[in-house]
Amino acid sequence: MRLFIIILIWNSIILSQDEEIDSVKVHPCDSPLIEMKNNDESRSLTMKEFIPYMIASVKCRFSDRGKAKAKSRDKRNKKLAYNQGYQFKSFSSKKLNVALDHKQSTLDQVKPLNLSNEYICQDANESFNLEGIDTIYTNSIYWLKDPMYQLQFWYNKLQSN
Repeated sequence: MRLFIIILIWNSIILSQDEEIDSVKVHPCDSPLIEMKNNDESRSLTMKEFIPYMIASVKCRFSDRGKAKAKSRDKRNKKLAYNQGYQFKSFSSKKLNVALDHKQSTLDQVKPLNLSNEYICQDANESFNLEGIDTIYTNSIYWLKDPMYQLQFWYNKLQSN
C-alpha cells in the first residue's frame, strides 16, 4: 500500500511539472493555429493540431478580448449587410404588383428596395384582392394555417383572371 501511494505521489509530481518551463504564456486569441486558420491558407489542421485549436478557440471566444472582437465583427457584418441591401435595386426590371406581409415593420424595411408598386399589411390567411395579379411568389406558405386551401384559392382566382 505504501508503495502504491509513493508511486501515485511520484506520478502526480512528474505530471504536474510544466514541460515548457521557459515558455511565455500566449493569449488564446494569439494562438498560431487560430492565426493560421484566420489567414487564407488552404492547409487543413492535422489531428494533432485539431484539439489544441478547438481549446484555443473556445478560450478565446469566452475571454473578454474574444467577446469584444466577436461583438465588433457582428456590428460590422450587420452594417455591411444593411449597406449592401440598399445598393440592391431589383430582381428584374419588372416590379411586383403587390407585396403582402402581416408585419408592418417588415414592409417598412422592404420599401427602400423599391420591389413593389403596393405594400399591404395583412395576414395571408385572410382573403385579399387578386385583381390584376397574374403570378404569386411566396416563401412563407408554411406559415399559413391551411396551405393547401390557400394554394387552391389562389389557383382558382388566377385562372379566373
